[in-house]
Amino acid sequence: MPQNVEFSLPWSLRINPHLDEARAHNLKWLARFGLLSPGEEAAAALLKWQPAELAAYFFPDADLDGLNLACDLNGWYGAFDDQFDGPLGRDPRKVADACAALIAEMHQPSENPAPIVAGFADIWRRWTDGMSAQWCARAAYNWSEYFAVFLTESQLRMGLWIAGGDDAYMRQRRRAISAGPLNDLAERVGGFEVASIAWYSLTLAEMREIAADVVTLANDTVSAEREEAIGEHANLLLTLERRDGLTRDGAIAEMQRRTSVLVARFLALEDQARTLSESLLAEQRYGVARYVTALQDWMRGNDHWSRTSSRYVLTQVVPVGADAAMTTTTTCPFSLPPGPSPSPEELWQLEQDPSLLERYGAIYGDLFTVQRPGRPPRVFLGSPHRIRNILLRRDQELVGMGTSIYRDLIGPRSMLKLAGAEHRRLRRIVMPRFAGPALARRGDDIHRIIADGLRGLRGQPPQPLATMTIGITARVMTSPLMFSQLADDVRQGIETAILGVFDALHEGRSAEEDLRHQFDTQYGSHRADLDRLLLDEIARARRAGEGQDDSLLAALLSAPESYSDDFIRDQIVSVLAGGITTAANGMSMALYWLYRRPDVAARVAAELAALPEDAGAMEVASLPYLSAVCLEALRVPTVTPTGDARRVDTPFTEDGYHFPEGTEVIVAIQLAHHDEGNFSDHNEFRPERFLDGVPDGMHYMPFGIGTHYCVGAQLAELEMKLTLAEALRLPDFKLLGADVELNPRSHGVNLTTPHSIQAFCGDSHDTADR
Repeated sequence: MPQNVEFSLPWSLRINPHLDEARAHNLKWLARFGLLSPGEEAAAALLKWQPAELAAYFFPDADLDGLNLACDLNGWYGAFDDQFDGPLGRDPRKVADACAALIAEMHQPSENPAPIVAGFADIWRRWTDGMSAQWCARAAYNWSEYFAVFLTESQLRMGLWIAGGDDAYMRQRRRAISAGPLNDLAERVGGFEVASIAWYSLTLAEMREIAADVVTLANDTVSAEREEAIGEHANLLLTLERRDGLTRDGAIAEMQRRTSVLVARFLALEDQARTLSESLLAEQRYGVARYVTALQDWMRGNDHWSRTSSRYVLTQVVPVGADAAMTTTTTCPFSLPPGPSPSPEELWQLEQDPSLLERYGAIYGDLFTVQRPGRPPRVFLGSPHRIRNILLRRDQELVGMGTSIYRDLIGPRSMLKLAGAEHRRLRRIVMPRFAGPALARRGDDIHRIIADGLRGLRGQPPQPLATMTIGITARVMTSPLMFSQLADDVRQGIETAILGVFDALHEGRSAEEDLRHQFDTQYGSHRADLDRLLLDEIARARRAGEGQDDSLLAALLSAPESYSDDFIRDQIVSVLAGGITTAANGMSMALYWLYRRPDVAARVAAELAALPEDAGAMEVASLPYLSAVCLEALRVPTVTPTGDARRVDTPFTEDGYHFPEGTEVIVAIQLAHHDEGNFSDHNEFRPERFLDGVPDGMHYMPFGIGTHYCVGAQLAELEMKLTLAEALRLPDFKLLGADVELNPRSHGVNLTTPHSIQAFCGDSHDTADR
């Protein structure tokens, strides 16, 4: 369907924070001028096509009065433009009379005007308020061009085509979409005027034309089905099909190609505009910069709105007002929540830098949709209310997808990709191996592995802290927790293979294009080694009848469902992927803070010193301040900024929005962890905030939430606590590079310490940060 077509635009979608107030004002304004019928049905019909949202996207920086004017304009446009979809639009004489009356209204107000004219008169009065005479003259000219174009539009509706082909049609559409008045309005509501010497320049003139053409290409694409149904001929996509013999997909591709060419040219002109500004006064330069931004907001806002509004869906006519008509859809009144449509570069940044999540949250609130070209939309939930209503109410229905970076690695049968009863059965088998009594029995073994890992640094050159910690967690995850009787050479082979897979995946994501093939090859080689070793071990254990101990492999082999070797392999790799990386990255963050904050380290050391000499692993893990340090280290920065994506298989409606099949829902853990209402001074590392207890699972969720809560959460916390304890007990354990502010780097789905922070065990005279 053309309304689902996306155009790749490189600018961020922004939205005005005064939207709700302006929407309410707009309904009253339309009713006051007779442009909206009484009753809730007419108001609901108007809201479906989102005229207020359109204004908020176009003018994100306007104050409330400015946004009210923009909303009233869009509501008025709807009433005015839709009159021409009926018989009036095919009578050039009547069209000419109607538009002439509106042009005259700017120069000589009439008595007892019709609702359409009265509404425009009010808009024009507010439009010119406070603006210079020169600007008002330009605005009157642009409005006159807009009204005059409807005479040609009426001819187009009768099947005529403009001589001059596509170029002439685009010139016509620039006027028909009210490009001139909308660009003027950006100055009016933005509180600036573009100096005439700049406004009439060839550079800004071409940029205006390009912006209008980008808007036209998007509008003609998404409105094609609607206009085809009502017999509308003035649509470029339909013309490409009819005139050039293109298929619907071919015509859409051509519209996208033309848009890409225009956007590339616009970006080049941005540099010219900056050069132009160098010869202007400071105030004039400011006007040019604001104007260019306004053109970007127009293109970007229209692209998003045209795909989410019901304006271009097949419609029926609903009477609105005494002398006006509006068409509006009678289909689903809901859409996905508003949100950005980031460029590919911003999508990449979103995965690398969680601060972008905070930026989106500041603009759109605790619920927003990230549109992704060629991929399903992704809805982010950032508050307990949204998590409860949207995710937890449908926890058993939403299908797990795993993490995109590990989706191939974990295999098609992974429990991370399951939902419902099958998912619950697997969790009941897997989770007890890494929690409660089973974990307590293995606690001292895990403690020894961690202590050996830290002491193994002695005599070695410094190595990245994150490399050290992932080596330790890999060793823990190949211990009897997972495999009961794993031979040393097999264990070492599995560790080498899984760490090699991680390196190839993580480094390959940020590698230059010409190096990615090399990382793909490395991934394939290590993945093959991992699969061979695991499948051989599964087959050996099955032949040996191993299934009586408390290892994960034994539990899967003895399950009543008689799982295949490949199925067991997928579950083991899923646990390895999550158990190695998240715990390791949490360890790295906690160790950084321990060495960054000597006061914190001293308090933990005092707790440890108060323990008996023979205290076991679980006694160490029960220390309250040590526990608080680990909890805070998972929050600042949030080691796992987002939860795993969950897919909507059965469409539903919640909180006023409709979630269609295929939509991905994801918890924005970063937003919850940095909510000032729950974590005062949220950017500060302050373990004391956890001494009175841990917030509920919808405010603090370092290991996810719901049925996909991490099965190894207790193990990860235990590993972190024991690592901090052993690091403090080793007098020669040190960190290099921990004396600067933390600049975390992306590591798969987590954040971790940069390579510049390194760990080593050296003599006391070695240079270190502590």
